[in-house]
Amino acid sequence: MTVTVRNYKRGGFEVDIRFTWSDGSSCRERRRSPVNGKPASMRWGKAREMELLRASPSILEPAPPTKEVETLNQFSPRFIKGYARAERQKASTIATKERVLPCTLLPRLGKKRLDAITNEDIQQLKGALAHLPGAATMNSRDGGRT
Repeated sequence: MTVTVRNYKRGGFEVDIRFTWSDGSSCRERRRSPVNGKPASMRWGKAREMELLRASPSILEPAPPTKEVETLNQFSPRFIKGYARAERQKASTIATKERVLPCTLLPRLGKKRLDAITNEDIQQLKGALAHLPGAATMNSRDGGRT
């Protein structure tokens, strides 16, 4: 594994990365450095080399274990107990959260994993509640189902 930094013809630096994959084939990448300065270019080159090594199936570094992510249905009781009650929120605030979750959020997003809920999902939920009066209802309440 080699990272070399040279002066580039038109100013700046060129980073030359060379190494051999675990199967014996070689890899070479030459690029103009996106950073200024020779030490910074060397650091960038070493980081790029690590990216290239991780991109290949290699015995050097095993793949990280996959982490199991809960769905919103699984997380909601823990949220109420572990956050709302632990933070000693008002009883009315906790009651509102307990009412909002099953009425509005869980039917639409309950089966989704927490890391799979996107801004688009939230905007679609808000769009579905847009017919209700007031922005506070759409943004924080139970959709008018009290």
